Amino acid sequence: MKEIVAFFIVSGGVGFFNLYLAQETDFLYFGKYNKEERVAWLSVFTLINYLVVNGYLKAIKLINHNLYLAISFAAMAMFISFLSSFILPKVVNWSTDFIRRFLNKSDRSFLPPINSFFADIKDYDLYVYDFNDQLINSGGIVQGTEERQENISIITLPTNTDWRTLNYKKFINILVERRDEFSFVEYTDYTNKYHFVKVKNI
Repeated sequence: MKEIVAFFIVSGGVGFFNLYLAQETDFLYFGKYNKEERVAWLSVFTLINYLVVNGYLKAIKLINHNLYLAISFAAMAMFISFLSSFILPKVVNWSTDFIRRFLNKSDRSFLPPINSFFADIKDYDLYVYDFNDQLINSGGIVQGTEERQENISIITLPTNTDWRTLNYKKFINILVERRDEFSFVEYTDYTNKYHFVKVKNI
């Protein structure tokens, strides 16, 4: 049994759940080239879980294997491990932002632009134009790609709107003229040569 536990600790398996939670909730983000940072965070979470489990086992010995207390301590240990998935990245990010402000540096975003753009996309309609100003697709978005995926792809609910007949320049001009009616943000993909414009009513 000890060998199995040691294997999971050394391999990082004990911290994988924490890492997965933190990454899927955007408390942490690892680009496709940040393997070293991912391994470092995995090691930190594994160490935290090891200390929590080790403390739990020592506590069990002190309470003479009382079943109710053992269950209570187990639940508390799991809760502490669960919280570490969110609290530790939050503390690190807050500390980094605080130091940057203290040094009069601009705010940073640990998410790449495409992930930030699609983060609240469910509240918007999306319009995609190519670099020839022609509309490629539009509608309410169900799911979008992220930076780690090599090919950009989206799932939309097509809408019937007069704006579908406008080219890119006319579309942007209308949004700028009516900015008191609409909130809009543009993401430009220079590699695949697309303009992504998300729009919602104010």
